[in-house]
Amino acid sequence: MALGLPPDSCWCMTKRIAPGALEALPATQRGQRCICPACGAPGARSEDTAQPPI
Repeated sequence: MALGLPPDSCWCMTKRIAPGALEALPATQRGQRCICPACGAPGARSEDTAQPPI
């Protein structure tokens, strides 16, 4: 989208985005800002993989 290409041509349209990557964006930027594959990969953010306390 940043390059002017159709949104459906982006890598993120066919992959699962880590919930933590989306939550890290300000609410006004969600659905508006691109997330790179490294940041959007499940498990990329430490809180996505953190185990709950016992």
